[in-house]
Amino acid sequence: MNLPQIDFLIIGAAKCATTSFHHYLSAHPDIFLPMRHGINQETGFFLAAGEESIKGVTNDMIRKDVQRIFDDYREESTVGERATDYSKFPLRTVDFAKIKTHNPRMKFLYFVAEPVERVKKLYRHHLRRNPANTDPDFRLEMEKSGLYYECVCSYFAQAKRYVDFFGEESIRIIDVNRLEDNLSRILPDIFRFLDVREYPVKILGK
Repeated sequence: MNLPQIDFLIIGAAKCATTSFHHYLSAHPDIFLPMRHGINQETGFFLAAGEESIKGVTNDMIRKDVQRIFDDYREESTVGERATDYSKFPLRTVDFAKIKTHNPRMKFLYFVAEPVERVKKLYRHHLRRNPANTDPDFRLEMEKSGLYYECVCSYFAQAKRYVDFFGEESIRIIDVNRLEDNLSRILPDIFRFLDVREYPVKILGK
């Protein structure tokens, strides 16, 4: 089977509702997103292969299913892929040349939220899911892993790398604060950005 062209990437940010939007977008009949592979459906197709590691998770671990992520593809017109590690420079390396060769008109969705609360949320996530690599003392965790928390909340710096390679029109930055109040506006805007028809998506929890 020939691999389909990937049309858009969800590049982050971690703990900014990317899993929810993965669900919403994959519910659209014209959109394909991998659902069965990767780490929490994050597959890192365009991460550089290697042993770069954040909290014990390497690029190669994220990419382990990369040859199988299109197993369920059924000729949907628009194909996406997700990895919040695409916005964790300099701790993760994204192969921008590979992206440009694959699709020079790639589009990027970047979900962001208020950074201070997001750091706390991200810390709690790691403490719950990866306690062996997370200090139970928040202050000590910041001392040990401060660069990680800083880079994932450096929205301008992360987005600028994509703008520099692909232009401002290629990226849509979406503020997910007060998400429930704004979801009815955000989803149609994303569908327009991706050039797919509007579709009534069932909202999680409703």
